[in-house]
Amino acid sequence: MSEHELDEEQFPSKSQRKREAHLQQALGEQLTQLKPAQLESLDLPEPLLQGVAEFQRLPNSHGARRRQLQYLGKLMRHIDSEALVAKLSKLESPQAEPQQSDLAAMWSEKIQTEGNAAIQLLLEAQPQLDRQKLRQLHRNLLKAGDQKDREKHRNRLLAYLSEIPI
Repeated sequence: MSEHELDEEQFPSKSQRKREAHLQQALGEQLTQLKPAQLESLDLPEPLLQGVAEFQRLPNSHGARRRQLQYLGKLMRHIDSEALVAKLSKLESPQAEPQQSDLAAMWSEKIQTEGNAAIQLLLEAQPQLDRQKLRQLHRNLLKAGDQKDREKHRNRLLAYLSEIPI
């Protein structure tokens, strides 16, 4: 074998390196679409978490987000991409137990129909929730005059239940 053939076997071609870089950048872009709680569950290095947070803060002017995605792709070189892809697929795949939003919607309906009894049950299951906040949201829903107001307060209750892991 010649020296040139040995070099080709040891190192990936420039095209292959570019394909891998684009894949890592796409994986970084996928990370920017996740919620903060989902990002925390992935156990990512701190610089990568900071890069994702910075991307979400940036306006899409003058290519700022595009450059940040390239930076995220650079940071992705230092982590195990295959393990991250497996974790992401586990996050995105439907699970046997209900999703967070389904549980929040169920509890929201239960609170709307049963009132304080449902709030008490929820607090027994999830003591980290704020009783006063839940009761205030429920009272506002009861006081709502027209359909538009009821819908607004229903959405607020659902949003509060959705932001806290149930």
